[in-house]
Amino acid sequence: MYLDIKHIDSEIHKTLTGPGNEQILENIKAIDNFGIPIVIRTPLIPGCNDTLENIKGIAWFIAPLTNVFGYEILPYHNFGEAKYKSLGIPYPLKGTPTPSDTKVRDFVRGANEILQNYGKDCFYVKDNQKEVII
Repeated sequence: MYLDIKHIDSEIHKTLTGPGNEQILENIKAIDNFGIPIVIRTPLIPGCNDTLENIKGIAWFIAPLTNVFGYEILPYHNFGEAKYKSLGIPYPLKGTPTPSDTKVRDFVRGANEILQNYGKDCFYVKDNQKEVII
């Protein structure tokens, strides 16, 4: 199962998405307890959730979970902008840059400083290849 955590801080999560993240985190724990394999993902959006503190906070949350076997960082892209335009809806992230490869790699490395002690990996996909930075 793939599940997203956009921000570990519930108040910031609420600012970004509307609700806090308490129910999301509780659901992840419940699914983990059922033994279902999980990959946690974070869409990395510059100016919203792209801090090492956030990424490491998520890593600390998922590290002890038994059935989480991966953490994927999803670098923001503007591929959805054309869809919004065709629907006549303003694109809320217009002008948001794609995070640099260096920044994404730094976040993956930071999460792995925590996760690899628990037998887990953080990764991102570049050119259709899974990249794990240690």
